[in-house]
Amino acid sequence: MKSKIAAVFRPGTFIVFLVLAGVVSAQAPENDVRTKTEQWFDLWSPGSDPIDWEAFRPLYMAGEEAILVIDDFGDEVTTITSVDEYIATWKPVMAEEFRSWSIQPEGLIDYRVGSTLAVATFILVADGETFGDIRVTPRQYGTLIFVKDDIGDWRIVQERLTTLSEPSVDSSDESTRQ
Repeated sequence: MKSKIAAVFRPGTFIVFLVLAGVVSAQAPENDVRTKTEQWFDLWSPGSDPIDWEAFRPLYMAGEEAILVIDDFGDEVTTITSVDEYIATWKPVMAEEFRSWSIQPEGLIDYRVGSTLAVATFILVADGETFGDIRVTPRQYGTLIFVKDDIGDWRIVQERLTTLSEPSVDSSDESTRQ
């Protein structure tokens, strides 16, 4: 979206108005990062609907080796370097393991936004139910790092999720209880 510049000339005064989509805000960069972070949370929170994997593409920097994702989930650490690999990694896990899944921030998300680099840090709580009727609720510390792409849009270039505590497990199957 291009900015429109309107100039008003008055005797002895030159006033320039920048109009961005009809709104001018000193918080525009932070709002953009906040919106992208909220979209990320929404995409990972489909409930019992399938996840729209293609909707992740506009959030991440495109290209091979364009992103670095380090997520620990269960007993494994996953490292991913492209949005295609991101989708190829998580799509089968979510489709084969979980009947429902959602995440939400625990507390406030901290945003640090510069001119070309931004960071969102948070603790998230997931709520999932497996096809085996086991409920899992891991807590993870998360960091999303954004940079501006060639056209000035914020894109995720790093995602790091680290499990903070063992997920609680609730199952109606007595054999899984201790």
